[in-house]
Amino acid sequence: MGLFSYLKPLGRKAKEGAATTTDSSLSHNDSSGTTEDLSQAAGELLTLKVDMMCDYLRQQQLQRRWASDAEDQGVVIKKARGEFVCSPGELIHDPQSFVHEMRSLNVKVCITSLCR
Repeated sequence: MGLFSYLKPLGRKAKEGAATTTDSSLSHNDSSGTTEDLSQAAGELLTLKVDMMCDYLRQQQLQRRWASDAEDQGVVIKKARGEFVCSPGELIHDPQSFVHEMRSLNVKVCITSLCR
């Protein structure tokens, strides 16, 4: 059994068996409606992941003294098109905050820092 045995074309029986397995698995997924459940779960998982990442970066920012605990400094992460998550959460409601500027620039991640 060498390398060439893997490159041989499949026999007729093997092709038919592979085709029926694939067809039955696809029809099972389409009829049960699990794709909608999976996409909803993936969206919830993405939200959780982005929220945790934003909070972690904010903790690191404060711990390493890259920013003060002021309300106008923080972390912004783009979750999806037009959707941003920020920490502290009050930044998104303040029309004067840098979050709105980052939204217009369409950045993926933004972290404020202190100038020394």
